[in-house]
Amino acid sequence: MSFITKILIVVVTLLVALSGCSRVSSNTGLTPRLPEYRVIGQSVTAGESKNFYYDALSDAEKRGYDKIKTAVTEFTDFVTFDDPLSQIQIEKLFHLVYTQENGIFWLSELASANGDTNSLKMTLRMDSGDAKAMQAKLDEMLRIITMNAPEKDSFEQVRYIHDYIVKNCKFSAEGDNINSAYGAIVDGEAQCEGYAFAFGLLAKKLGFECVTVTGTSEAGQSHAWNKILLDGNWVNVDCTWDDPVISFDNPDYIRYYYLLVPDRDIMNISHFENTDYVKSPDATATACNYFYKTGLLFADSGAAGVSIYDQIVRAFPARQTEIEIRFDAKRAYDDTVTYLYDSKGLTGIIDRVNAEKNAGIKNAYHSENDNLFIIHISLVYS
Repeated sequence: MSFITKILIVVVTLLVALSGCSRVSSNTGLTPRLPEYRVIGQSVTAGESKNFYYDALSDAEKRGYDKIKTAVTEFTDFVTFDDPLSQIQIEKLFHLVYTQENGIFWLSELASANGDTNSLKMTLRMDSGDAKAMQAKLDEMLRIITMNAPEKDSFEQVRYIHDYIVKNCKFSAEGDNINSAYGAIVDGEAQCEGYAFAFGLLAKKLGFECVTVTGTSEAGQSHAWNKILLDGNWVNVDCTWDDPVISFDNPDYIRYYYLLVPDRDIMNISHFENTDYVKSPDATATACNYFYKTGLLFADSGAAGVSIYDQIVRAFPARQTEIEIRFDAKRAYDDTVTYLYDSKGLTGIIDRVNAEKNAGIKNAYHSENDNLFIIHISLVYS
């Protein structure tokens, strides 16, 4: 058995399982011949604090959006619009309210739009009495979480929200609230939609502009994630795929693969956006990325090797096990993979640390993300 054991198959299998996590259908077309209730709640806008997509609506659409939101907050499930709206406009407005009013956890994604009667029939998951009792629990959790957020550093604030959700919510395909922020924050269980709504709600509570993006994974399964405006730049955040469901024998491990990444890293590679109604803002900035911010983004294998050595030296006194590095280009990534494994570079680094520091490292496992050029190393101590 070799010193370095590769576990890529496990990583790929579990990431694929996570991606099919939402009950929201990507088929949003409606015709009078379809059943009364139809899944139409899917896409992006922001309606709670700052309103990136709301501002792009026409005046009539804004009035329609406001009327839907008011109806839902008053626990009314039927809306007739004052302005004449087309079928697609009504679908879009519901779509936006459902995905971006992240605190309205009692609204179901099931709805029926009727362009002929200029109306919308919605489905509420519960009555007002149950919702108000649940709202009190959610409000208290939001107060506690935001109270402990860093005060000034915007990067650390976003990282704090990300880390809180990842550490306190587990992925679940079963439960009454798994597609809501309530499920993720109060119950501690959610699907990807719940993760995204929770992140959006917390981000807005801290004053960030944030949208929920929905679409599919590379495997064609429904998925949801976020884009947040950080220091003037839009960037992607996917708390679901950063949840460490893969066992690294470290309950404190948090993955940062999808924290503050530009579109070029994920769009139409691992994440495919549904643009039936609106398109999310372009995310082009690279300097916001977690690996860039923390000094773990490299351009060559030599510097990466030094970083791995330094990280292991810092890790072993507390018997920390997880180490990660990322590369800004495929060639540097491929060269480092070859150096670490084919040329036994990682074995040499660990032997050196053991000899110099008496670290007691007896083994190491590694996994790679070929899309993001990330190498993850898990240390095993004797």
